[in-house]
Amino acid sequence: MSPLQQFNHSVSAQSAAESETFSVEKTKLELIESRIIKFAFNATGTNKDWDFKKLAGNFIDVEGTLADVQQHIKAGHAICAGLLGGKWRSKANVIGSQWLLLDIDNSDVARDTEGKPIKDENGNSIKVYDHQLTIEEALAHPFIKKHCALIYTTASHKPDWHKFRLIFLLPEYVQGADTVEACTRFLMQQLPHDPACKDASRVFYGSTEAEFPLVNPEATLPAKWISEAIAIALHEREEYQLRIQEIESRRKEWREISLTEGWDIDQLIQNALSFIPPRTPGSGNYDECRQVLMALVNHYGATDAEIIAEQWSPSIKGSTWNIRAKIRSFRRGGISIGTLFHIAKQYGFRFPKRQYEYNLGDQGVISREQWELGRVREDLSSFQNLLKQAIAPFSSIFKGFFAPPTPKPLPEIDTPSPNVIIYKPGNIP
Repeated sequence: MSPLQQFNHSVSAQSAAESETFSVEKTKLELIESRIIKFAFNATGTNKDWDFKKLAGNFIDVEGTLADVQQHIKAGHAICAGLLGGKWRSKANVIGSQWLLLDIDNSDVARDTEGKPIKDENGNSIKVYDHQLTIEEALAHPFIKKHCALIYTTASHKPDWHKFRLIFLLPEYVQGADTVEACTRFLMQQLPHDPACKDASRVFYGSTEAEFPLVNPEATLPAKWISEAIAIALHEREEYQLRIQEIESRRKEWREISLTEGWDIDQLIQNALSFIPPRTPGSGNYDECRQVLMALVNHYGATDAEIIAEQWSPSIKGSTWNIRAKIRSFRRGGISIGTLFHIAKQYGFRFPKRQYEYNLGDQGVISREQWELGRVREDLSSFQNLLKQAIAPFSSIFKGFFAPPTPKPLPEIDTPSPNVIIYKPGNIP
C-alpha cells in the first residue's frame, strides 16, 4: 500500500470513528431530551389570575419531557410539586413525584421595632428585599450547575429584584408525600429557599413572560437521596404511630378529668374558643388557627369540627382560610384538644374551679374544706404516733429524773356534823 493510500485509509478510519462518536453522543442527547417525567399542571388560569376553587380541583397528571414543562410554564399554567391522581389538591392526596421545586424570591416581611409584621391598608404583610440568590449566583453555584434541570423567572421578576424557580429532577419516581418532603428537606439544606416549598402539594405559578436561564435535561439529584428519604419517611411514620398512641392516652385522661371535675367538655371547648381570636386577613395568626382546627378535628371528627370551626372563625372567600379545604388537607393527627386549651389560656381562658357544696340531704358528701381539714388531722395524728414509737425505748432511762408524784388530796366529807352539847360547871342550858 502506497503512503498516499495509507494516509487516505487513516483519514477514513478517523472520520468513521468521529462519526460513530458523534452518533452516540447525538443518540444520548436525544434520549436525555426525550426523557419522560411525570408531573401535574392546571390550565384553568394564567399567571396569577386564578379562581381558587378551580386551582384546587383541576390539576391533571401527565407524562412528558422537560420541553413540555417549559411550554406549560410559558403558557402561564400552574404546576404542582406532586401528583394528585385526579383528586383535590391537598397533601393527603399526593401520590408521589418525580421532581422537586424551590422558590427564590429574595424577600422578607417588613417588621416593626417589636418584630411584628407591618401591614398595608388591605391588611396584607408588606414585603421588603432580602438577598438570597441572584440568577447569576445561581448559574455559578456548583450544586445547581450539577443537579438543576431548569430555572425559570416568575411573573413578578424584575431586573433589580430577582424572583425565579429551580426545578430538580429525581432520578426516579418516588411514592408518598412524606418521602417527597423528606427529599425536599435534603434540598433545602443546600440552598436558600421559601420555607413553604417543603409542602408536597405546593402550587408554582407559570408566567407568560418567563425566561429560562438554565435548561439541563441531563441533570438529576443524587440517587442516594431516595433511599435515605424512604428510610426517614419510615422512621417518621413510626414516630407518628407513637404520637397517635400518646394522643389517645391524653384523650382518655381528659375524659377522666372532666368526669372527676364535673366539667361539660363541649361547653368548656366553646368557652375556650370564645377567647381565641378568629382568623382574619393580615392577622398573622394562621398557624395558631390551623392548630385549633386540627385539635377540633382530632376531638370531634371532620364533620362536627367543620360546623364548630365555621361558627368560631368562618371561612374567608378568596383566601387560604377555607375550613372544609383545610380539614381535607390534614393528612396526620398529632394535636390534641389540650393544644386548644393551651392557646386559649394565652388569651385569658381559665379552667373553672369546682364548687364544693355541703348537702344536708346527702350525709355521705362533705365539703372540700372539711375533707382537707380531715386530711390535716390524719397527718398530725400519724405524726404523733410515729413520735411516740420513736421515743418509747428511751422512756425507761429517764424514770429516776422525774419529780415525785404529788399526793392526791383527801376527799372532802360533806356529811353534816352531829349537834354536841358541852356541859361546864355552872352552865346549865
